[in-house]
Amino acid sequence: MCEALRELMKEEIEEELKKSRDKAIQEGLAQGLEQGLEQGIEQGIEQGLEQGIEQGRINQLIDLVMQNLLPIETAAQCAKMTLDEFKVAMEKKPAYTFENCVSYREIVLNKSDENGSALTGEQLEALKTKAETIYDNWKKGKANEDSFIYYAISNSQGSNASSGGLYECATESDMNEEVKNWAYESGRTYGNTELLESTDAYRIVFFVESYGDYWNYAVRSEKSTEKAQSELDASQSETYKQNFDDNVLTDTENSIIKSINEIYLGIK
Repeated sequence: MCEALRELMKEEIEEELKKSRDKAIQEGLAQGLEQGLEQGIEQGIEQGLEQGIEQGRINQLIDLVMQNLLPIETAAQCAKMTLDEFKVAMEKKPAYTFENCVSYREIVLNKSDENGSALTGEQLEALKTKAETIYDNWKKGKANEDSFIYYAISNSQGSNASSGGLYECATESDMNEEVKNWAYESGRTYGNTELLESTDAYRIVFFVESYGDYWNYAVRSEKSTEKAQSELDASQSETYKQNFDDNVLTDTENSIIKSINEIYLGIK
């Protein structure tokens, strides 16, 4: 009887121990899983933030290169990339899928007065005659881009008259219908001109260049900048040369990089 009771108690004790052990294992697993998830989420958020900040910094550098504000070599150095790696990053950045763009100059003669009131009757006839006279005088002269710039500065009522009426890398959405149709007409080449009439103005236009898209424009602008910098460096003493291979940056570039660091990394 006593032996049977001991065996029964032993079985009950073992059962209780098994339950306690199973409960402890389950609780341990649950706690481990919870801690693992918390650590994983925390680590993931931290890594995601770091990657997001770094990608934002790289995107900002790409923007500066595309806007011709920073040499691509300098941007690659700041991004801690090789030049080839940075070019790949530029190609992958979706923001730079641009429309085709062209550069042109225009002389604008508005069909409204200084108060914005529309011209009528004889006023419009006089405006048309003025536009035709300017265009004829230009054609009778040297009829080149330099002389067009002079006429634009002297006569244009456009907002960009002071720059010789220049629009750089203008897309179709930047132009009115008449200018767009003329600028994007097949076979349009440098030096082509035309007197166009639209609802708001007469425009004498001078075609400068077609770039295909903004990327080509940025590349050409960068090459022009590099050429100008090279010519400038050649005329300066060695003391003032800027050598990007030695990581010597201009004050403007340092200022731009400082701003990027402040915005994206909190470094001041």
